[in-house]
Amino acid sequence: MNNIHSILEKYLKDQNFINYLKKNPENSIVYNIDLLKELAIFYKRKAHRRGIKIIYSVKANMNVPILRILGSNLDGFDCASIYEYNCANQVKSKDIYLTGMGFTGKDFKHTDLKKAKVDCSTIKQIEDLRKINRNLKIGIRIKGDAGLGVSIVNLKTNPNLLRNVIRFHFHGDSIKNIKLNLLTLSKLVKKNQIKLINFGGGGIAVRLLDCTDKEALELLNKSRELFPNAALMIEPGQLIVAAAGFLTANVIYADNKTAVLNSSSFNLSSWYIPKLLWPHLSNGKGKIIGNTNWNRDIFVKNVNIEKIHSNDVLIFGLVGAYYETTKRNLHGYPFPKEKYFKKGRIKNNERNAN
Repeated sequence: MNNIHSILEKYLKDQNFINYLKKNPENSIVYNIDLLKELAIFYKRKAHRRGIKIIYSVKANMNVPILRILGSNLDGFDCASIYEYNCANQVKSKDIYLTGMGFTGKDFKHTDLKKAKVDCSTIKQIEDLRKINRNLKIGIRIKGDAGLGVSIVNLKTNPNLLRNVIRFHFHGDSIKNIKLNLLTLSKLVKKNQIKLINFGGGGIAVRLLDCTDKEALELLNKSRELFPNAALMIEPGQLIVAAAGFLTANVIYADNKTAVLNSSSFNLSSWYIPKLLWPHLSNGKGKIIGNTNWNRDIFVKNVNIEKIHSNDVLIFGLVGAYYETTKRNLHGYPFPKEKYFKKGRIKNNERNAN
């Protein structure tokens, strides 16, 4: 496939898969494993053509079946907690990186530090690791726009913090800020000391994959100029896995103004609202809502729902990332059943299923 749109179109036209979703009356999230694999391969090839490694940010979806596919088709994982690491450690992967404010000295003692590479977010983490192994090669997350990490000021005033540091990690920073920080860091360490620069995920990962983004290209070139021995890396999560997840929800009540589903937009995710894929609805005065008593539990509004009836199945997309990991359970409603569709077959899921 030449582009991401053709990959998605292929699976949205797969009648075997779509018919399964339309006939599924359960409140379920169905992960299309074949689609997920193609997405991973597509983005890995795109990154490698730009000379960039690509790892997966586990916080987007830490289900082991998802990690198993991505571990085989990407360059590794980034974990923001010991719990994410415990999941990622169950599957084969080239590399695992640990980057998070919450890692403790106790966590590090229960971690295979030969396999997992730590990018420290606090000075305390640097100190804890040196107590375990004073010669351990580590990374540092540089504090930037996101406000998390070790500040440049700390590194300037205490150069010892940079001893045995071979990786710099940025996350949620602007390209302009990263370039400025890299220039400063190049004056604090030896030119060949740094072996890896991780630019993080989110919007900057998308930009670094875009061959037409001149500012992103300048960042890559400047990084290679300042640190010629450093590999460059991004760590998207949502970009890779979001499109592989589909929500099916059943209509439990409908009139001309409101349709109520056996699911809850509010409970599904703290961050995102699912995108309605089917049926296609014209503009109108109706709305589709969730099953909680929260008046903002809304899936879709300002649509014509005259053709929606009780027991209809609705299909939503882009629910592969940041749903299971940011869920809520108002009224005790459980998270939807998770299933895996692979090679034309469905498997009812346990999170750690094969």
